[in-house]
Amino acid sequence: MIRQMAHICFYTKNIDAMVDFYSKKLSMPIKFTLDLEDGTPFGYYFDCGNSTFIEIFSQELALDAGAYPDHPSVRAGMDHAIVDRGADRSPA
Repeated sequence: MIRQMAHICFYTKNIDAMVDFYSKKLSMPIKFTLDLEDGTPFGYYFDCGNSTFIEIFSQELALDAGAYPDHPSVRAGMDHAIVDRGADRSPA
């Protein structure tokens, strides 16, 4: 049984505008980032409360880092269930 959305991931070509929208316009706090080796953030996790996140990833930087965060994840009991879009992990 699905209890709640854990997170949902989105790619963007304009990471600065998306970070500004979620953090400043919607006042959603950034819980943490995923960073490249040089410290440049390529993924932002916005806290929606109750352990639910919206993930926004720079399309270009995430692909450079080998990250393909294109899935929703839900909480089912004590575990996470990732809803995969199939074996093809390349960006849509």
